[in-house]
Amino acid sequence: LQFLYLIGVPAPLSPPMPNDDDDSSSDFGPAPAPAPGAAAPGGDADDSSSDFGPAPAAAPAAPVKRKEMDETDEPQAGAAPAAPAEEQPGKPVKKRKVTDVPHKQLLLDELPDQELYERSFMHRDVVSQVLVAQASGFIVTCSVEGGLKFWKKAPKGIIHVKTYRPHMGLFSAVLSSDGAWLATMAYSADRVVKVFDVANFDMINMLSLKFAPGAMEWLHTRDSAGPRLGIVEATEPKLHVFDPQDVDELFDAPKRLNHAGRVVAMKLNPVARAVVSVDANGVIDYWDTTTFELPDSAVLGFTRKLQTDLFALAKKKVKVRSLAVRGDGKLFVVSGADGHLYLFTFATGKLYRVYNESLGHYVDLQKSDSTKFKLEAIDFGKRMATENDISGCDGFVPTQNVVFDESGWFLVFGTVLGVNVLNIKTNVLERVLGRFESTERFLNIALYQGKQAATQQLQQQLGQKIIEDAKKPDPTVFATSWRRGRFYMLTRREPEDADAADPNATGRDVFNEKPSSEDVALLTSAKTSSAATAIMRTTLGDIHLHLYGEDTPKTVENFTGHARAGYYNGLTFHRVIKGFMVQTGCPEGDGTGGESIWGGQFEDEFTPKLRHDRPFTLSMANAGPGTNGSQFFI
Repeated sequence: LQFLYLIGVPAPLSPPMPNDDDDSSSDFGPAPAPAPGAAAPGGDADDSSSDFGPAPAAAPAAPVKRKEMDETDEPQAGAAPAAPAEEQPGKPVKKRKVTDVPHKQLLLDELPDQELYERSFMHRDVVSQVLVAQASGFIVTCSVEGGLKFWKKAPKGIIHVKTYRPHMGLFSAVLSSDGAWLATMAYSADRVVKVFDVANFDMINMLSLKFAPGAMEWLHTRDSAGPRLGIVEATEPKLHVFDPQDVDELFDAPKRLNHAGRVVAMKLNPVARAVVSVDANGVIDYWDTTTFELPDSAVLGFTRKLQTDLFALAKKKVKVRSLAVRGDGKLFVVSGADGHLYLFTFATGKLYRVYNESLGHYVDLQKSDSTKFKLEAIDFGKRMATENDISGCDGFVPTQNVVFDESGWFLVFGTVLGVNVLNIKTNVLERVLGRFESTERFLNIALYQGKQAATQQLQQQLGQKIIEDAKKPDPTVFATSWRRGRFYMLTRREPEDADAADPNATGRDVFNEKPSSEDVALLTSAKTSSAATAIMRTTLGDIHLHLYGEDTPKTVENFTGHARAGYYNGLTFHRVIKGFMVQTGCPEGDGTGGESIWGGQFEDEFTPKLRHDRPFTLSMANAGPGTNGSQFFI
């Protein structure tokens, strides 16, 4: 029977995996067909102990931690491929070839690549969310005090267009798949949804709800009769559908979704005309945008959810952070609160990859022998402290989301390293954006990959050069950062140096907001505070310092004590990053040594009068709270 099976007896087909090049020899292609007499993969009779639903015919394959790889390393799957039905002892196992993304370098050239952010812009308070409308080139940013800003993508950088305050506090925003509509909803109990026309950056409607809103999503596609907005109740899985240009609901009664708990996330798959939704228990469901039931067999390769892995997160009791659907609708990714990324095939509901992006994974990476993307011990310790601060926060934490690039082969998301660009075909971490920004923890991100058309108005203002520049792509990642009242642009350009001759030059951090009275008072008091002076003599010239002994007495005492004792004499600047920072004070010359004048370490000294928020500022370098020694950076 095995012989006949090998030479061509038809066997039950496994659901196809979403390989666009149909490379059946890939390690990540369809699992082998089961041996005759075995239960088909995913069948009802298959009740294995795997965490990810029914297992293949052979022993269940556990998820494998992704490791960082050089070009010579063998790729390793997040979720291991199914094992062969049977291996013959003594016979070599043929190693299947893993193909890379077609035209990979061309696709990577359409993504940002810099390890420093090019520019940042301000909000009045902490920036909570950033969205991008690819077709129109508009960027939308939100902040926790209720601020909403529209920005227009220029050939290089962005231009501020308009500012709103649609709500009096923290709110969330949802952009339609075509980028034409924006809806905002407050986290408070005001029960009001504001609707905006993105192209005209204008608020066109205000929906007063009779229920407390939960998750919301735009439900229309390109061939829909008109825009539709779906809003789920905060306590029950009941869906209310609105025309954003009207005030009344489209249906007399809400549609009840097939969830047992409240819905926490929804995402439209415009290709399949269906929505992927997840409830508080981690159960994933699909529903058609017109019937609100499970899509028919023409869209899906299953008829019952027991044939899928849509209960995988519920089995592992994983809470969901965010959802994202690939442009062609074949894949969707779920970001879990456990630090893992769960990549699903939409048509089959099967897990395609599981990536471990938890803090523990990066701790193991730091301890490994791999040098790729490895951080210095002090730098990593500081980032660890930030991660612990985020995980222990009882208040609002911006959504740590994941996005697909336009090709669908790369995932872009924020981690402890920076903003990762992950190849889902080979499981290789291609690059880390902003990896030298040790003071920033990027959380909520949006990716722009469009090209700007030169309008007649821009042509009149800036001439022919604007047309030539507009034809060139300017891929940009827009990102929020932990507890920062700024959002950041990561591009393919290095940050420009601040003009030393201009006293008002701010460099890459744009001060686009007027300072508040509190900021002015703090700035004035900082300037009038008594300050001692010091001169640091280097091989490239002198650096003149102001030391604020009244505000940071212990830090200044430690610094001046080392200086008078000759502790700093002859030490090198062991860390130099162009256009960003220099660091010194380590007697070992590699960033691993140094202690205070009292021996060991001393505690931090913070004051609202002094902030490290601009260039030419000197601060202690440490490995987390209360670990100051002798090292400092500018």
